[in-house]
Amino acid sequence: MKTKNLFYVIFVFITGFFTCKADFGKVVDLEEELGAGTPLQSSTLPLKAYFDEQLDQSNESSKTRAGDLISRTAIFNQTFLQYVKEDYNKPELTELLSRDGSDITQFLKITTDLNLDDSIAYVGLRLFHNKIKSCDLILGKVTNSIIENFNAYLGRYFDDTDDNLKTELEIIRKNLEKIILNQLSEQFSARESFNKSTIVQQISNDIFALINQSFSHLQKKFDDHKTKARLRNLILRFIETLLDKTIWDDNSAEEIWPSFIAISNNIINLASTGIIDHFDDLDDLLWSLTHCFCRYFTSFGISVPTAVYKTIELDLRNNSVSFLEEPEQDECIKTKKDHIHEALMKAKFKAYAYEKKGIISQTSW
Repeated sequence: MKTKNLFYVIFVFITGFFTCKADFGKVVDLEEELGAGTPLQSSTLPLKAYFDEQLDQSNESSKTRAGDLISRTAIFNQTFLQYVKEDYNKPELTELLSRDGSDITQFLKITTDLNLDDSIAYVGLRLFHNKIKSCDLILGKVTNSIIENFNAYLGRYFDDTDDNLKTELEIIRKNLEKIILNQLSEQFSARESFNKSTIVQQISNDIFALINQSFSHLQKKFDDHKTKARLRNLILRFIETLLDKTIWDDNSAEEIWPSFIAISNNIINLASTGIIDHFDDLDDLLWSLTHCFCRYFTSFGISVPTAVYKTIELDLRNNSVSFLEEPEQDECIKTKKDHIHEALMKAKFKAYAYEKKGIISQTSW
């Protein structure tokens, strides 16, 4: 009886062993497949694919591209809505955006190619911004690419907003002057019929007619100005969200510092393209980038090779990063450069101990 039980135990053990081994083999195969770079795009189509399909289905696609704004907007709305229904709500898109911002870039390029107005750009960017909020972390290369494309594709909305408003108001001012001068000239040329009440009434009537004529046009200008202000605010909040979640890949540690510099340059370029219109906003974003960089080294600096630290320290000593050499806007505060230097010094000792001695610091992160 005991012998039979022993054989039964051995049989169960061997059967379980091979079953587990088979399951483990499936896991290994899956891990190898993922490690080989299986793209998440297999479950989410790129945004551009939806527009390409829509244009292929249209017999008058070339005519539509050159058509009026209503036609182009209708095509965009229909296609973008399909993308939202089929892919935007998938959780895979969150993971995809954390390491690949192509859908956002394609959205910006399509709105530019179709010459759509800023209200369309606002709606789409707001959706992508809310999706980005669901990402735990975002790679530095994605952050840099998105900000770079903001400059490339959104600057056109901010080229001459303020100038247009000033021009319209200047036209109204000159027309008012013209009305007053014309009425005064007519009254003074006919002195025998000069009447103070009459001239006031005529000037008032002419001014009222001018206001009625200019109101609808000027109202549209003010509405456009408000839309651009909302878009500008959205872009700034979008970038703040990106910087709050940005990390760098320590497997490509040599790219961390160049990526930081590239992001800073693209942030500064936001002022050149008119997206940033106040120095406070520019300074705020550069501070967010600085704290983002410091947080990364505080949390993950132990895995960064010491050679990278040497490169960064050399650039800091040589004053190679222009925005870090500018005086701070607020008096008596620690500079961005000092924050970075302090974070690097703390992280460098941990990285050196780990790289040379295999010691992992017990200091809390």
